[in-house]
Amino acid sequence: SYYRPMGDPTRFIEALLDFFSRAKDEDISSGEYLGYAQKLEKQAKENPDDDALREEAVKVGEVAGCYAKFQELLLKEGKIDFSNQFYLALDLLRKHPSVLKRYQKQFKYILVDEFQDTNYAQYQLARLLAGERRNITVTGDDDQCIYRFRGAAYSNLLSFIRDFPAAEKVSIVQNYRSTQAILDGAYRLIQHNNPERFEVKSKINKRLISQGRPGQAIAHLHFDTLSTQADSVAGLIQEKVKNGEYSYSDFAILVRANNDADAFLRSLNMAAIPWRFSGNQGLYSRPEARLSIAFLRLMSNIQDSLSLYYLATCEIYGLSPMDLSRAMHYARRRNISLHSVLENFNDEGIKPLISENAREKIETLIADIRKFSELSRTQTCGRLLYQFLSDSGYLKGLVRMPSAENEEKLLNLSKFFDLVRNFETIAREDRVLYFADYLNLLIEAGDDPATAEADPDLDAVNVLTIHKAKGLEFEVVFMVSLSQGKFPWPRRGRPIELSDELIKDALPGGDFHLQEERRLFYVGMTRARKELYLCSANDYGGRRMRKISQFVFEALG
Repeated sequence: SYYRPMGDPTRFIEALLDFFSRAKDEDISSGEYLGYAQKLEKQAKENPDDDALREEAVKVGEVAGCYAKFQELLLKEGKIDFSNQFYLALDLLRKHPSVLKRYQKQFKYILVDEFQDTNYAQYQLARLLAGERRNITVTGDDDQCIYRFRGAAYSNLLSFIRDFPAAEKVSIVQNYRSTQAILDGAYRLIQHNNPERFEVKSKINKRLISQGRPGQAIAHLHFDTLSTQADSVAGLIQEKVKNGEYSYSDFAILVRANNDADAFLRSLNMAAIPWRFSGNQGLYSRPEARLSIAFLRLMSNIQDSLSLYYLATCEIYGLSPMDLSRAMHYARRRNISLHSVLENFNDEGIKPLISENAREKIETLIADIRKFSELSRTQTCGRLLYQFLSDSGYLKGLVRMPSAENEEKLLNLSKFFDLVRNFETIAREDRVLYFADYLNLLIEAGDDPATAEADPDLDAVNVLTIHKAKGLEFEVVFMVSLSQGKFPWPRRGRPIELSDELIKDALPGGDFHLQEERRLFYVGMTRARKELYLCSANDYGGRRMRKISQFVFEALG
């Protein structure tokens, strides 16, 4: 009744799949979770006046039944999802001692790198394989544990010390990347996570010592508006390149979230500075993929006003949001589709709503819709999409103006066409109507392929999220939009939470979310080799002014 609403039965598919994955990361079987659900149900019966407990028991019971069915379905179909790779391996070794002994004999020595990124189940697997020999080495840095949202267990490092008390602890403090000024700022910042850090709990020294020059001080650049901030960052990059100090590829602009990059990409474009963007978003969120999806959905359902709106405002047709907003408002009042309004835009009641320069664009749009709707009856999905992108001049524009951005768009379109070709091999009838249904099911199930990456040797400014930047280094780093509410991000819950009672990873005390955001900031700072700029602004376009991020003050001291 909760997770399969009658009006939208697939609404919680992605949330449920995410929950099952997290449960397996925490080494919680479907049977264990079912036992927890039965325990809650019993408590609810014993406390009939506790409405909240009764509701929670019903919700957990639904999820437990679904989790069990999901595991049964995977087994029946011979399928394995990502988290099942470790979960099934762990289950196999626990239930079959002879198999465990065989692999313990095969793997006499075990090395686990980036140990802070492992989840609880992965650590249990490593422990089992180590066995009585206990020949296991792990390398990790708790200050770089930034993947809790993917299941990384913060307590694994401390658990390792507890489980292997004879293990030798080696603290590597020599740093060959950053200047001492950058390292000192990062250390000032991360100490605000004390006393929960490994350095304090294990009484070791983790203060990094640069093997290079002292370097210039970390700079804090503060601006009135986001646009001024973005323009100034682009200008500073351009100035340093013109002076011969650096190449474009020596620079990185690090953002907390994908949409934080938009203003900076616009400013780089305005300054004719080449760039490559690598964020956390998947293929379906990319503009070129969204354009393809909107076109195919509209071809499968001409009444899909949302897809039509996106298509009409894209760079191919360029209708203004103001014209379309008035048209949408008229459509809602008359209870008709946006397509009906645009198709009859010369009617007396509609004509005054549409600006003069929009009319020719609408005529082109409607003519194209008629043309491709007719072609969709006989053409395959892939051929129809290719003809639209070709006839509209979209593909020609990407090829005619080579840049890192356009190269990425072409690579992402190629990946999207791979998806279309895959559908062609399994579909009984390859038509746009069936592909649109297929794609909707994939998206609702949480599918979102990784985006393509531009040529890494291209001389272009690197714009990326800090999560993507982990493990990389750059001569000059700009950490941008460092304001409260943007970095640190506010805590956001999941649609279906895993009960603390079941979580086996021992979380540290204090505000764990804030500590993880601080670790992410630390990772961003330590990507810089020579120069680090912390950038912030007052105005990001909202109703209220933003304060400078607390992390800036913590880093600068």
